[in-house]
Amino acid sequence: MSALTIFSLDLGNKRTKMYTEKGVRDYPSQFALKKDAGQETRFKKKMDLNFFSINEEEYVWGNDLYEEIDPQDLIDTMRFGSSRYSSSQYKNLIKMSLAEMASDYDTEEILAVELVIALPTEDLTDENKSKLEKFLKDAHSIKRNGKSHVIKVDKVHIESQTTGTFYNHLLGKDGLVDNKELYDKTVSIVDAGGGTLIIETLKRLSFIPELSSQFETGAYKLFNEIKFAAKQKGCRISVYEIENILREGKTVFSENNRLDEDQVFDLSNIIEKVKNQYTEVVLNNLNKTLKGTNRIDQMIVTGGTSQLINKEVFKEEYPYVIFEKEPSTANAVGNYKYILAVRE
Repeated sequence: MSALTIFSLDLGNKRTKMYTEKGVRDYPSQFALKKDAGQETRFKKKMDLNFFSINEEEYVWGNDLYEEIDPQDLIDTMRFGSSRYSSSQYKNLIKMSLAEMASDYDTEEILAVELVIALPTEDLTDENKSKLEKFLKDAHSIKRNGKSHVIKVDKVHIESQTTGTFYNHLLGKDGLVDNKELYDKTVSIVDAGGGTLIIETLKRLSFIPELSSQFETGAYKLFNEIKFAAKQKGCRISVYEIENILREGKTVFSENNRLDEDQVFDLSNIIEKVKNQYTEVVLNNLNKTLKGTNRIDQMIVTGGTSQLINKEVFKEEYPYVIFEKEPSTANAVGNYKYILAVRE
């Protein structure tokens, strides 16, 4: 019997990260109804958008979503706590993620999968895991760009988002231990995500609860602060457009798709101020969690929002910190390596 194909999924409040042996994807955790994309979208070349059919409803999803869809038409999956895992929006995003990963496999047959999915640490309750596993362990039929995909999830692993980054540093691409020194250290993982800030401290894969915390201090609050400050300057920008320009490393926003076609706003001062404020918030929460302990040997900062942290200021307080090179996708990649390490 051939080994199951491993899919790794980290479905965050702002970004959805997918990883298989074929490669990595990093998409927004929003999508839209196909009817809201307009007829012209499907004929454009080189657009990072795909069309999905689930239970006779049609959706559009991909990294060019913000360019093609009015922000008010976006379907958001951001929720906190157990309600997220029973919502139809969350389940549909999972199904689209499965079809997206399956599209790399040239097969007309049912694709048998071993799926690892990551949740925030405080959401790893028996109730949430049972609810999610019941939904996931099934045959999922989805059309992507007109082609049918049937993904049969035979095995489910529900892991911590944050621990995935630890595995990414501990294990090599083959799932074997590649960094024995790290295994013996006390390591704090700081995961700055779209909805939460998670601080998780481990030693030899054992969770240290008194040195771990979770805060609802994520990117969505930063985006709203930038939006409010920009509005005071007459700039009509949505939180989704803010996310897009920040991901592209830009600080200038143009309203060229609206009535004031030539109106351009430089948001650099606003963005820099919010970044510095966010850095202080992260450091304050980190200090409250670690309580000045000298037990920490290594700190790894990960998560998509970590790119908004002032690294120099951070290093002044924690000189032993490492900033993850691929912070958005590190958890998904690490959890994939973990399955390679433990699979039978």
